[in-house]
Amino acid sequence: MNDSSTETITPAWKILYKVAGAVVLIVFILFLMGIIGLIGNLQPDTISGWIANNWLVKLFKLNAGINGESIYVFNLLDILIIGLVGIISLALYPALRKVSKIWSIVAISEPFLGIVIFIITHSAGRSGVLSAVLTISIIMLWSSNFSKITAYMGILAGGLLLTGDILSSFPSFIIAIIIAFGYILIMIWYIMIALKLFQLSKIGI
Repeated sequence: MNDSSTETITPAWKILYKVAGAVVLIVFILFLMGIIGLIGNLQPDTISGWIANNWLVKLFKLNAGINGESIYVFNLLDILIIGLVGIISLALYPALRKVSKIWSIVAISEPFLGIVIFIITHSAGRSGVLSAVLTISIIMLWSSNFSKITAYMGILAGGLLLTGDILSSFPSFIIAIIIAFGYILIMIWYIMIALKLFQLSKIGI
């Protein structure tokens, strides 16, 4: 992998950076609503409760022994989150392609493939968000456009949440703790990514 700085970024990409920065903040707010929903015990049958009930929150409830909905249902909120992460992955492509075009394309494809799989199965596919975060963060390790802290934050968050997702068939309080830590870390990662995208929209790369 190498990170050449000879490529230029078009105005269209700069606009995408701005849009994606706003999209990242929307995803952050949706995840924050999940925490608010847990603390405030918002009911899923209300609008605020529905927004606060993403699949990671459901996974946490399942493992923590808190009554909640089944994770094996079709949920438009999850589709929305996966789609938004797909936009973020696309916007990060010009900043990461200098390291590896192939793996950058893989990172873009994971959320969108996840949507298709989720629509078909109503269960699998949502982990496409987590695998995209993990792939993107690993690429960032070799990119001069992102700090090592950002990269390691994403790797840790994606790794913890993927572990919790994979082990969801064997609920335990330890897995709930893993998911909780990963959830907080990925929110921090989203803020770091949003700030970087807004910066790149001004200076280019």
